[in-house]
Amino acid sequence: MTSATWLIDWLSVTRTAWGYARSGRWGEPLVQSAAILDHLWTDIDKLVLAIQQELALLPLDACHQDPLYGNCGWRADGTLVLIDCAYVSRFPALYDLAICLGACNQPWPSTHGREPWIARYCETYNRRSAYQLTRAMAERAVNLQLSASVVWLDERTFHRTDQKLCEAAAAGNTENGWGDWFARTWRRIERMCKEGITGELAG
Repeated sequence: MTSATWLIDWLSVTRTAWGYARSGRWGEPLVQSAAILDHLWTDIDKLVLAIQQELALLPLDACHQDPLYGNCGWRADGTLVLIDCAYVSRFPALYDLAICLGACNQPWPSTHGREPWIARYCETYNRRSAYQLTRAMAERAVNLQLSASVVWLDERTFHRTDQKLCEAAAAGNTENGWGDWFARTWRRIERMCKEGITGELAG
């Protein structure tokens, strides 16, 4: 079962890394990259807590965590199967759907937006589960999952987010790329804090 505090736990790690960078122990380029969060931590903590508390209200479902096209296939009888299930675990409902609708580096399955896919998901889910999802609940859950993912997933997964929102140059002096990864993460957190919880950052 996924810990109910995973998002705050991850943010704690991020904040520790931010403290190291801000103190100068990782070099001057990362001092400047980290400075953008100097006065935002109270708001960031509130935002992440709000996301986590709302996600905690959703039922837990078995989630694949990597439902990309390469991990999907069809049996001869027409049923859909998922392979590469090494990371399957319990996550709040709609996590896999959120991945497919914006939180991955594959194309969206449709150019018509998320709504038709969420509606179809709800129809199927409600036929098979005692817990009933309304469209409004499902749309909000997808947005929350996307917002949570924007905070912690890497730039390769969220390359569209970075292209859209992160105009600053690479941090420089980033051995093995980890420093620039943190710099991008801090920029996403800054923007997410300013924009609030919408999920649109991953679109």
